[in-house]
Amino acid sequence: MKKTIASNGFTILLKAFLSIFKKKEISTALERNLSFRNSATQTSTFSINPKLEDDIEALARVLTNIMVIGIEKRRNCIHYAENGLCTKMVFETQIPNIALVRKGNAWYIEVSKHPEICAVCPFWKSKEKQ
Repeated sequence: MKKTIASNGFTILLKAFLSIFKKKEISTALERNLSFRNSATQTSTFSINPKLEDDIEALARVLTNIMVIGIEKRRNCIHYAENGLCTKMVFETQIPNIALVRKGNAWYIEVSKHPEICAVCPFWKSKEKQ
């Protein structure tokens, strides 16, 4: 069974992600991205394999879990500063595709924009254990 859609695979992923995850913090940013993507793809229509659509939805579910876990870990981490930065992971060079803030000669990850980093962080320590 073929499905005809007026968007690309990334837009499908975002729609699935938004339908699964309702946290305002993430969904607002994704909705802005989705509306931008939709406006860029309004005229293109193509068919998508149902298996591919299922795979994209499964990926969206995994990404949702990663984001939720990252938000919770970030909220309880001793390295999370109120300005949205991680005080533990500091880099000498800028990393492409990650929001960083430069302070002196160091780059700090703006984890308020990247909960996925907190989800897999090896340096995470709970505030409660201090």
